[in-house]
Amino acid sequence: MNVKVSGDLEDPGPVEMQVPSPGSSLSVALGSGEVGTCSLAACMGAVRSKEYWRAVWERFWLEVLLVLANFPHLVIKVVIMAYGAQVPFRNLAYYRHVQGPPLKDLGFEIIPELSESVQFVSELNLYANHLFVLMLLSLSWFRGSAHKTKMYAVYVAMYILNCLFIGHVLRFFTYISTSLPGPAPHCQPGAETYSRPTGVKIWYRLSDTSDLNCGDLMFSGHQFQVMTLTMGVTHFRHGLCDIKWLRVLAVCILWGSVVAQMYFIVGTRNHYTVDVVVSAYFTPALWFALQHFYTTKQYEFCKRFFKFLLWPYFGRKVEQHLEYMRTKESGKEIVWYGDDRDDKQTGNQMSHQSSLRLCPSISIDKGIDSSLDDK
Repeated sequence: MNVKVSGDLEDPGPVEMQVPSPGSSLSVALGSGEVGTCSLAACMGAVRSKEYWRAVWERFWLEVLLVLANFPHLVIKVVIMAYGAQVPFRNLAYYRHVQGPPLKDLGFEIIPELSESVQFVSELNLYANHLFVLMLLSLSWFRGSAHKTKMYAVYVAMYILNCLFIGHVLRFFTYISTSLPGPAPHCQPGAETYSRPTGVKIWYRLSDTSDLNCGDLMFSGHQFQVMTLTMGVTHFRHGLCDIKWLRVLAVCILWGSVVAQMYFIVGTRNHYTVDVVVSAYFTPALWFALQHFYTTKQYEFCKRFFKFLLWPYFGRKVEQHLEYMRTKESGKEIVWYGDDRDDKQTGNQMSHQSSLRLCPSISIDKGIDSSLDDK
């Protein structure tokens, strides 16, 4: 976004409020009276300054406080996903699995089976997608535009985590209901590594490359995770990144990884094609259903009912840190459109309100307890 500095401090005149659209040029007047343009050289100079990295640290510390304020319910969701969905859920599916010939599958007829030497690419694509999403979320620390619209990385991550948490629980009830013969070679009759867990082993066995899992088919967990993270970035892309070309490139790369994941899942015979197809329409359906749920009165009731899963101490720390950042920002004497120095406070309020409207279609703060909202 090009920032052109203009204005007449000697004869301010009436202040006209102009709301820029995302990606458009923005004219402002600085209290110091300096005139200039935010060029690449100016941006590089700002990156080298101590003030810039101090602001990065303040935004990062705010994200840490938000994590601590929401720590109790985050721990519950992460534990259920990291332990429940990976250990007992999958082991129960393996325990109920019965070996048999693979079912007739259209995807198997179209996509040839990949050799064992390239099957690791499916996992590599999954991890690359997750790492790329984490990098995009971290952009909110380095660009102040995201925090000005309350587009905190923690908020977006919690929306993604909510979808993953509910989806993996529903996935367990889906594949445990009906056990299908696995199409993977290690699940076929006569496989040397086939060893169903029994007894207490169900509660601690963790699948690895030497002891792969069978039975957790409907629907594909890999496809569900890749699509969920991609949906999160796509949904909140305008708030996460104000650079249009980077925003478009990131979304294209992520959706490319989604298509690639479909190919690798079927090619490695880890799932039937129906598992991928169901995951492809279940994921956006769950995502948009949750986005609607966040706007309902039932969600407000749930927030009040489960308020004990928040830590009020860190919630107050978040409010104090936000107040500190607002006070520091107002001390920079940024005045809009030649507003008078004596009316500095009004100009700062207008600057803040306008920045909040840069992405009018984004409302990210509704998913967090109201005590943590930016006032």
